[in-house]
Amino acid sequence: MVAWLAAASLLAAVVSLAVVPSVHRATRGSPGYVRTLATGSLVAAALWSVAHCFALTADTLAAQETWATIGIAVGAPLVTCWFALAYRLFRPEERLGRREVAFLAAEPLVTAVGVLTGTGWFFDGRRLLGRSDGTLLVLEPGVGLHLHTLYTAGLGIAGTALLVRSADRGGTGTRGRVGLLVAGAIVPGLTWSVWLLGLPGALAPDYTPVALGFSAVCIHVATRQYWLFGPQSAARNAVFDGLRDAVVVVDDRGTLTDANPAARETFDVTDADLGRDAATVLPSDVPVERDGDDEFGTVKHRVDGRSRYLEPRWRSLPSAGGGTVISFRDVTERTQVERRYRSYVEHSHDVVVVTDADGVLEYVSPAIEHVLGYEQDAAAGKSLTDYIHPDDTQDVAASLAESLDSPGEGVRVTFRARHADGGWRTLEGVGVNGFDDPDIGGFLVTLRDTTTRDRYDQRLRVLTRVLRHDLRNELNVVMGYASSLADADREPVAHKGTTIRRAAERLADLGERVRGVDRTLRDADHGGRPLYVDEVVEAVADLATDRHPAATVTTDCEEGVAAYADGLLATALWNVVENGIVHNDGPSPTVSVAVDADERAVELVVRDDGPGIPAGERSAVEAGHETQLEHASGLGLWLVRWVLDGVDGELRFPDTDAGGAVVLRLRAADPADADSVRMPTPAEWTKPGARSPADAPMEGQRGTD
Repeated sequence: MVAWLAAASLLAAVVSLAVVPSVHRATRGSPGYVRTLATGSLVAAALWSVAHCFALTADTLAAQETWATIGIAVGAPLVTCWFALAYRLFRPEERLGRREVAFLAAEPLVTAVGVLTGTGWFFDGRRLLGRSDGTLLVLEPGVGLHLHTLYTAGLGIAGTALLVRSADRGGTGTRGRVGLLVAGAIVPGLTWSVWLLGLPGALAPDYTPVALGFSAVCIHVATRQYWLFGPQSAARNAVFDGLRDAVVVVDDRGTLTDANPAARETFDVTDADLGRDAATVLPSDVPVERDGDDEFGTVKHRVDGRSRYLEPRWRSLPSAGGGTVISFRDVTERTQVERRYRSYVEHSHDVVVVTDADGVLEYVSPAIEHVLGYEQDAAAGKSLTDYIHPDDTQDVAASLAESLDSPGEGVRVTFRARHADGGWRTLEGVGVNGFDDPDIGGFLVTLRDTTTRDRYDQRLRVLTRVLRHDLRNELNVVMGYASSLADADREPVAHKGTTIRRAAERLADLGERVRGVDRTLRDADHGGRPLYVDEVVEAVADLATDRHPAATVTTDCEEGVAAYADGLLATALWNVVENGIVHNDGPSPTVSVAVDADERAVELVVRDDGPGIPAGERSAVEAGHETQLEHASGLGLWLVRWVLDGVDGELRFPDTDAGGAVVLRLRAADPADADSVRMPTPAEWTKPGARSPADAPMEGQRGTD
């Protein structure tokens, strides 16, 4: 039995020494005294086991006693070291000071010295046990060793209570570490207690050195499987405490097990909070556990009465049941800058979009609701070409493709974009290739609605053309008759003078009409409001009947039909109706006004039995621009077009087999929201010097210049 006990002691020493390298690596980055306590305890346990082996195999009683006392002296501080190590690992927020360390080290030092000097206080005597190959000496413990046992038992109980408390508030990893440390302490404690009892026979030798091999195995498993000296101790001293980011450690049960100084200040964490549910300590909108590596965003948290923005990140610990490390980076300054610039963009009336290489909208600013009537979220993810007029798509694509070779430089783009109501808006802006900029990552396009400006420019061009044309014609008349008056001696001058006066009046009238059109339409681009269309139709028909008794004007309109328009709708409709009457070659012109309505649109269809509007006139107004070969000779058609543009309507010229037809298309409105529009009286429309645009029929539109 003695031989087997000696072999077991030697094996325990080998096991203890074999664990030293792994513990030494695991404590890399830990405080020096942690590595000393861990590796030193294993070495001391190995030495005690070796000394015990030598004591069992020594040939003389003196040698047996010497090796036995050496082993007990070497093992005297093991329990103290175990307690200090457990306290450091499981109560990292409460460090042992120099006074506490000195107090703990005093008793093991006194015991070791007393044992080595052979003081009778520590040994009452010796027992001799017979064996086949000689005599085995067994030391009898004295009062000093019993007191040492009480001291170490107290430390063992205190350390065990500390570990059990940590296990109760920890997760699987914490419970695994605690269980192994407690088991590694209890087994040697039991063998030591049996030896102190001085039992006879096979229980007389001290089995504690053999039990220390079991303790070494427990430490090895706790180190490799449960990170006994893992992230908390290493990170705390190498990085953890010095991090500016707030970092907390949460176990697999969601319990807060650790927090660095930055986290304690940020979340007002105290020692009493360790062991609590982490969800009660961290901001309410931060999950304790999170799957996936995608970004979570930022959370708002008040620190010292000020709002701070924190960016959390989750990292799982690789050890079994290790839990999660959550770090919080203070991004307050960056977030405030981002929000400031985002506010600039979101409150701008210009539309800002970012597209990828395929033209898919990755970001759309809120201004799109004001400019084009689409919701911001609905537009994102769609293609930019879905909103561009088909005739302009190729030009926009070419401009953006041009910017691919010039990162950061802007290219100008102009196109017509479809409004949510079905109409078109003219957008103009600058596109920048931002693929090389990580904050953009695509085409950045800033667009401004230039519809009103373009329409006004168009009006100025048309008015200028009309003035040039009509002024030239009338001046030719004036100059011709003036020359005739100068050259003729006998011819009566009254007729020629009258002709000159009428031409001059027409010139003055033309100037008034041009100014009236410009003044009337200057603020007409507002989208309209719900109005009763049937009232406008009936009023215009009554006015046409009153002004042209020979004409027949009929209407077909249900009562209560509403559309988006304004007071100028009567002007536009009057121009179309009177044009059909004035330019009719028959003795009794016939004009009909029918209203077709559905849920989306209201169409005012004006038909007459006259010759119709020439194709050149129609194409110029429909296209929205004039050429040298095609233009509308008068203002009437342009006036109708501009009135409808202002309320997001549309002017159409359907093909007919006979007669003329004009369609005024408006957006349908809810009759419950509509208003009655005040119609001007015929006297107001014909009052000299105060002519309304309604009194400007489309003269000259049946012919060419």
